[in-house]
Amino acid sequence: MIITKKCLIKNWDESNISPLQMIRDRILIDQNNINFVVDQLNSKKINKRFHDEPKRIINTLIRSCHGSLGMYASTSTGCLYYEEGTSKKETTVEHTVPVSKLIDMYLNSDGYKSIGSLYSLGFLLFFPVCLLSKNSNEKLKNFSKTNEDIKYPFRRYLMAGIDDQILDHTGRKIDLEKFTIRDHFSLVEETSDPRSPHYSKEFSEVFNYFKVKDEYLKFIQSLQV
Repeated sequence: MIITKKCLIKNWDESNISPLQMIRDRILIDQNNINFVVDQLNSKKINKRFHDEPKRIINTLIRSCHGSLGMYASTSTGCLYYEEGTSKKETTVEHTVPVSKLIDMYLNSDGYKSIGSLYSLGFLLFFPVCLLSKNSNEKLKNFSKTNEDIKYPFRRYLMAGIDDQILDHTGRKIDLEKFTIRDHFSLVEETSDPRSPHYSKEFSEVFNYFKVKDEYLKFIQSLQV
């Protein structure tokens, strides 16, 4: 799980900056932008047509930070899940919990009155991402914003008729019906544990910096999984 894509910012040698540094700085910048826009909206200093601007910022933030962890189709080195037997040239990265749902978790869907009071932006980066074939991803188009029960993040795949083998990065097959969000965060913790044979230093640094374990335990408890 190492950045391999060329940095988009000119004259920035990414060999001198870690995924954690990139993600930390990106969240700091975007957090300030979100707070500023929300403040301007609430005080009616900017037009209400910009009401969805915080959502756009978070959407871009999540996808960008996932890229910093290698969660994009061109390398896929950071995806914890993948469809077996798929060529990298024929793949796409899919958020098993739709990004729109993650955004609502942060904004709390209350008119921006308590943004970030439940979960942090850093925590939202650790929800499951899967490397899928373009054919399977096409099947999901009608279910892009559907996930009736976040407790079971892969059931949406069954709804779309995806019955191919989905494996985690350790090689274990995922039971799309029974796999829970608790199972996912157990894998996240395993991947962040230096004692594990599946340990990723870059992944672990981000996990620990944002204290994801504390938040996912609170999240799991709220779902009663």
